Amino acid sequence: MANAFFRLRKVKAKTPQIIYVGYKFGHDQLIYPTGIKVSPDYWNFKSKRVKHIVSNPHPNRDLINGKLENIEKFINYTAQRFQLHEPPTELTKNILKSELDNYLNPPKVVTVTFFDFIQNFIEDCKTGKKLNDGMRMAVRTIKNYGTGFSGLKEYESYTAEVITFKSINRKFWQEYVHYLTMVKKYKINTIGSYQKYLIVFLRECKKAKLWEDKDNLLDDAKILTENPIDVYLNKIEIGKIELLDLSNNARLEKVRDLFLIGLNTGFRVSDWYQVKPENIKSTDKNNSYIEITQTKTKQTATTPLRPVVLEILRKYNNELPIISEQKINSYLKELCKLAGINQRVKTSSTIEGGQQIEYSEKWEQVSTHTARRSFATNMFRDGVPPNIIMKATGHGTEKNFRKYLKLDNSEFMDMLAEQEN
Repeated sequence: MANAFFRLRKVKAKTPQIIYVGYKFGHDQLIYPTGIKVSPDYWNFKSKRVKHIVSNPHPNRDLINGKLENIEKFINYTAQRFQLHEPPTELTKNILKSELDNYLNPPKVVTVTFFDFIQNFIEDCKTGKKLNDGMRMAVRTIKNYGTGFSGLKEYESYTAEVITFKSINRKFWQEYVHYLTMVKKYKINTIGSYQKYLIVFLRECKKAKLWEDKDNLLDDAKILTENPIDVYLNKIEIGKIELLDLSNNARLEKVRDLFLIGLNTGFRVSDWYQVKPENIKSTDKNNSYIEITQTKTKQTATTPLRPVVLEILRKYNNELPIISEQKINSYLKELCKLAGINQRVKTSSTIEGGQQIEYSEKWEQVSTHTARRSFATNMFRDGVPPNIIMKATGHGTEKNFRKYLKLDNSEFMDMLAEQEN
């Protein structure tokens, strides 16, 4: 049986040279660089090892010789392993090269943690590497994923236990929901949002074969949700906002105008800025309307072009002022309070496992989403069929659409009376 041997490529060089390991295959041989260097002055050409010079010893003699010893043993062991294989298998030059590649230059094992994976997923969404049905993720969606990621990091910090792919199971799910409920004291729908973000992350982990859903969590995990008592603005209240003299308050004037866009289109706040001349169309009967592709769902939404919307577009030369949703929500409360929208309203939500009822003035509950609810509710009160209103709001089912209808008991009775008359 042939044995491994070592040699230097340039034996008369004055600089350190790479030590090569060789192995003969009949008339052929493999010469493979070990990556270890030594000066020829220190090389013992007989023993094929680094020699010991008493007056000037090599500082790494024992380390290098130990490595060479291990390489020789590895090659000879590999040759024996192939020879003793049943049936015997021929050790070829290419096979030995591959074995040495793995031994001397093993592939780096990159350990991806659960949080690393989420971070990379969110980054891929931002850059467009991760698409949704061929379309880039909406900015709001990516922001929501970031919120979900932050929630998980806070939970890990709270428990002082590292979240890993293996630790995520049904028990983890239940404990996380308990944390969101009893520690963070979130409302049901907020908890449901965090649950949805986690489900998105886990689906991606499963696709990447980094997490195994042994508990069928993705199939039957219950997402918590409730239909909250939200406010809407009736036509009288909308009129108050529209008639406010804000000539000396440019900040609130811009917010008011944007809010009126939402109140008169039924579009989500992410689509308000799509209200522009190129999206205005006309029917054969010369009825003008706005048609957009929704940012969130990528579905088409169509709504009538009302005079107030056209007036606002002209006011800003067809370029609506851009304000962050966070600022709009803050300024809207100030705007509605100024308009005298101070009716006492009741809101209800589930917190810490129990129903919590609160009373406040209506302006405190107004947000950008109020515009969408108000549009749908007022259209419904005017007798417009739900399937027509849904063309503007973009709801896929009437069941989801009806959640937007915010009629109190007195308004409901008024509608019934109108129908009977």
